[in-house]
Amino acid sequence: MQTMGKEINLKKWLSAMLGVIISLLGFSSCSNDDENEIICMYGQPYSKFELKGKVVDTDGNSVVNAQITIKTIRKTEDGEYSYDMGARDPDDDVNDDVFTKQDGTYRLVASSTTNFVRVICTPENTDLAADSTELVVEYKKASDPNDSWLIGSYEGVVDFTLKKKQ
Repeated sequence: MQTMGKEINLKKWLSAMLGVIISLLGFSSCSNDDENEIICMYGQPYSKFELKGKVVDTDGNSVVNAQITIKTIRKTEDGEYSYDMGARDPDDDVNDDVFTKQDGTYRLVASSTTNFVRVICTPENTDLAADSTELVVEYKKASDPNDSWLIGSYEGVVDFTLKKKQ
């Protein structure tokens, strides 16, 4: 029985030592001793993405409560895939969805690393037709040189003029 206890302690000690060695290898790969050295880091790149605009009908009237959705577009050999980018209204702490205000304006923020997005405007008023547009995103150089994961920022304007359904 004593042999089994020593065997378990040896396994625990060996596991702990291997954990320490692996941790040290991870830290050493992130060193920056030489400025030309490639820094290996863990994480995911992100951007600061902001989009705003106004939604009106063909008579120039503001469209209230139109939902603004933004989708990331990925084009592959098998076709086109899109998924919700997770945009939110920065002025609304309760609701994650983005809707136009009384004056027809909207503002949304998101974190994305894609270069192609589709902006979709779906009016609450069922007499108006939904509309969408594709957008090519060009990021401005990162504003924080100390944050190497930040790929840049984007600020854009997309206005919609919704037509009446026929």
